[in-house]
Amino acid sequence: MKLGPVAFVGNVVSGAFAAGGAAIGSQFPEFVQQYLQRLGGHRDEAWRFLENLIRAGMAHDNPVRAAAEQRFLELDKSLADITINQGFARLVAFVETVDWDIARAASHVFRPAVPLTPEGFAFAGIGLLSGVLAFHLCAGTCKSAWSLGKLAFKRKAAIYK
Repeated sequence: MKLGPVAFVGNVVSGAFAAGGAAIGSQFPEFVQQYLQRLGGHRDEAWRFLENLIRAGMAHDNPVRAAAEQRFLELDKSLADITINQGFARLVAFVETVDWDIARAASHVFRPAVPLTPEGFAFAGIGLLSGVLAFHLCAGTCKSAWSLGKLAFKRKAAIYK
């Protein structure tokens, strides 16, 4: 089956959108992995700070110690919630427990990778489908606008005949 030039270009562009979507979608597991590394570091540092306060004999009711304990518990729970889950449950746990300051810091040093895990392939597949959908939405909108423009031009030309 021979494709015309417009169909060929459409297929190439659709493929590019699909590949781009897959590449972007597959980065979620990698970002979460890098976020978890930072989150673990924050949790460990919060624990060291709390240990120092305890060793120094700071009372339980001291606001500084209470805040340090609260911070450690939040970070520890977040780390456990995300780590225990896999796949889409990890996405939900990440969204529910994300610390935006840590996520922002992780995004500044994020390095893309190709996670060759079932989770990575699943998110790549979602990205691929999203890319194809985005292409078809864009192409459909452009096609509709083009058709309406041609129709309006034909009507205007018919009026002046």
